[in-house]
Amino acid sequence: MRQKLNILAVAFLLASPAAAETKSMVALYKVQFGKLNEYIATLKAVVAPALDRLVSDGVIESYGVDIDVLHSPNQPNLAAWFSGPTYASLQKADETVLAALASHPQESRMLLEGADMNAHSDLLLEASTSKFGHIPDGAMPFKMLIYERVKPAKISDYLKYGTKYFTPVYDQLIKDGVVYGYQVFEQAVHTQDPGGIWIVVTVPDMATLDKLDTVFEARMKAMPPDEKSIMENSTRDWTDEAAHRDYVMRAVAFKMK
Repeated sequence: MRQKLNILAVAFLLASPAAAETKSMVALYKVQFGKLNEYIATLKAVVAPALDRLVSDGVIESYGVDIDVLHSPNQPNLAAWFSGPTYASLQKADETVLAALASHPQESRMLLEGADMNAHSDLLLEASTSKFGHIPDGAMPFKMLIYERVKPAKISDYLKYGTKYFTPVYDQLIKDGVVYGYQVFEQAVHTQDPGGIWIVVTVPDMATLDKLDTVFEARMKAMPPDEKSIMENSTRDWTDEAAHRDYVMRAVAFKMK
């Protein structure tokens, strides 16, 4: 799975770009395990209704709350996020969330006390690629997140083969309804090491990962041996392998217009 996911990461990077580059603000929290259910319930009761209105009004495009399926010690286990077409839309959403929390002081105190705020961080990201198909109303998707740190001099090499061999496969998977969509995010504000790229694949359930394994294993077998060798041997040159991470998360709140 590890090798395949490293190769799959290349697939997304030069897919047809979004008409407008989506911006996302992500808040990462390390919530106490005994408080996690209460934390989620409070976010859904206090924050979600306010963001629902912004989606309905077209101010933001989507929002969600995701929790980890695969826990990593001393790492955040909950991500709350919203996305929009402009930084102004993110500011409006941020102000709306803060106003909703201010009107519920008891719930806000629980959110503050239920998480390790020394482990809290925020990310401001911009999607260089974003493509989605139909997502049913009420869906609570799973996400496969792949983090790569790409060496600056190797960006073009990293992108080259995925564009040709893998992007059409993912586009067909969206068309067939196997996956909901995929995105590639880069830091708009570098609060972490430069070169970081987040590849996000949004799927209906974890069973979809079995389907992806089958599809891409077949695609790799169909690749001419010389081209496959170039890709596999070049991965070490394209990225900082020690920085690579995979994450699986599931939505507990989600809405997309």
